[in-house]
Formats: sequence, structure tokens, C-alpha cells
Amino acid sequence: MNWADIRLFAQLCEQLGVQPPAAITRGIELYDDADALRAKPPVQLLSLDRDQLHARIVDLSIRAHDRNGLSSYEGMLPGIRAVHDDLASEVRAEAIPELDRVVTDLQPDFDRLSRPLVIAAQEYGFTSATTSDDVIERADENASTAWRDARKAWEAIKTIVTLRIRISTLFDLSPTRHEAHSALSTQILATDQWNHSISFAAGNNWSMGAGFLIQGSTFAHIDWLALAAGGLRLNTPTEVRAKLDNHTGR
Repeated sequence: MNWADIRLFAQLCEQLGVQPPAAITRGIELYDDADALRAKPPVQLLSLDRDQLHARIVDLSIRAHDRNGLSSYEGMLPGIRAVHDDLASEVRAEAIPELDRVVTDLQPDFDRLSRPLVIAAQEYGFTSATTSDDVIERADENASTAWRDARKAWEAIKTIVTLRIRISTLFDLSPTRHEAHSALSTQILATDQWNHSISFAAGNNWSMGAGFLIQGSTFAHIDWLALAAGGLRLNTPTEVRAKLDNHTGR
């Protein structure tokens, strides 16, 4: 875990109106408090007594030391970096038990916002191969409305999807990279990506291989209409782990 990712995770939670795990909020505060120690507060030397002057000299000496050139960080930085690293480990350990709650808090919004995709796939049979011309040729205003709503739905759920995927990638929770590649046989994806359809599948409509994906120029993206044909649901890491234990996806 790095702190840029931790901060982004907290920002996504706040953007979606859900409370980040308390350990993350507190950890960011402590990170900033530790980092503030790098600054050298200005002092009016003429106002200092003898003991205060000596304390100032000691403080500046500590801040300027470089361990005889053995460290790439001077002064306070080795201690600050060590605290930051230890703090990240503690934040991860304490945040993990709250992450199912973060997902369940978002489930009602995900259900509501993704509903147009389900309607488009299940009621009108739209797929990723459907074109606007195909819809126009139906001469069905309800179908046209469903098509437009489905196109908007992906944008509407994008932030929730991003947060859910980050829960797995940042905290190494199901579905993890190891689980994905352990489950694959001949359908191997690139090592820097894996299929997250299981995180958004209502039933067994998920894959750890190339199923339910649209192969893009660089990355594989979820085929939301294919996934929606079997139903959509925002699944917690615990629920994903249960699906993997049953291992009925494809």
C-alpha cells in the first residue's frame, strides 16, 4: 500500500457519500502530522536563553545529519519514512474488517444506478455488439430510451466500480490477483490485469478468464451488458470469496 492510493481511496469514499474506515481517516491525519516534522520552524535567536539556544542547535543538527553518507535521507526523514511505512501496515490491518461495510453501504446506489443496464440486456436483448442503428431500426421509443439510459448508466456507476476494484487491489481482498491467476487454466490474461466481473455479478455470471470482458487496445474491460444479462450486484470481498469457494463461474 502506498499513501497516494490510500488518500485516493478515502477521496472516493467521500465522493460517494460513504464513511471511509476509521483507520484510514486517522492514518492520513497521522501521516500528515509526521510529515510536518520535516519543516524547520523559524526562531528568533535573540529571544532565546542559553538552554533554548542549545536545544535549537541540537534540533538543527539532527535535521541536517546524513549518517556519514550512508542514508539517502537526511535529518528527520529516516524516522518519518519508517513511521509512514509502519503506519500503512497498521492502517491496512485495521481497515480490512470495515471494507465489507463500505461495499454494503454502496449496494443500494449501485442497484439503482445499474438498473438501466439490466433492463437493456434482459428486456431488450442489447449486447456490446448492438449499434445505435440497430436500435433505430426497431422503431420502438421504449427501446431507444432503454439504449440511451444504458449508455448513461456506465458513467453513473463508474466511481463505485473504481472503488470496489481498489478494495481488491489496494487491500489484497477477493478477487485478488493470486486468486485470479490460480483459477485460470488456458485463458491467461496479462499479468497486470485480472477479471473483476465476479465483484459485480448477481449469480454465476462471472469469469476469472476472458469471459464477460471486452478486449480493448490495452486493457480488458467488463462487458456490462453481457454481465447484466445474468443480473448485477455489488459484492463484498466476503461474498466474492464465497463465490470463488463454490467456483461455478467461467
